[in-house]
Amino acid sequence: MNSSPRFVKSAKRLLRESANRVLAGRGLEIVHQRIERSPLRQLMLALEHFRIDAVIDVGANTGQFATELRGAGFAGDIHSIEPLPDAHAQLARAADGYARWHVLPRVAVGADEQQVEMSIAGNSYSSSVLEMLDRHIAAAPDSAPIGKLSIAQRPLDWVMKGRIPAGASTLLKVDTQGYEFPVLEGAQEILGTARLVLLELSLQPLYRDQKLWLELVAYMNARGFGVWSIQPEFCDPNTGQLLQVNGIFFRQAAG
Repeated sequence: MNSSPRFVKSAKRLLRESANRVLAGRGLEIVHQRIERSPLRQLMLALEHFRIDAVIDVGANTGQFATELRGAGFAGDIHSIEPLPDAHAQLARAADGYARWHVLPRVAVGADEQQVEMSIAGNSYSSSVLEMLDRHIAAAPDSAPIGKLSIAQRPLDWVMKGRIPAGASTLLKVDTQGYEFPVLEGAQEILGTARLVLLELSLQPLYRDQKLWLELVAYMNARGFGVWSIQPEFCDPNTGQLLQVNGIFFRQAAG
């Protein structure tokens, strides 16, 4: 049997053309998509490569991230954390019926135990403990703050204590709108065992007193994590400037 790269490529093309002829009657078509253009597919490959079987979803909002993971085939445990009442209620509804999707009690996550005041964004998912700057509002007017909420904050290590079995291969995802550094500061035990960490990284200041991307990359490097991938996330529609990315970090082998 001819297994040369040229033959295999030609066979795949013929199979795709044959399948497309069948699907054409239904208005469908098989399209080859480069992995660089599919952040979710790239993430799923990383989860498979590192054999991730547990996800800690900090800043879950209404469950968008967990829903994407489940839709893409992730079958492990997902622990979702969200502080806002309305978003938490929607999150609980989204997770209803999925035995391995665990919605934790409503709480903010940070470096220590205290009461914090959250600024509620008009689009909900841009809400933060930090004050939103005009630059963010100019790029996303629907994110402008519409209110404030006082809520209990706890360190992530405290929130997750006893929830992840020993030996689990874990992804920590943190999307807290500029508040990623305090979350990491309160997650030293989790960082000590996590295989992958997904962080939202700001290239420009969008929230007052936030740590920018280079500071967070250096912080992760100092704790034994290297950069696995950088994925564009939020761009200013007025200027085209990239403002935020998602950084995927992996635990590097010792030595």
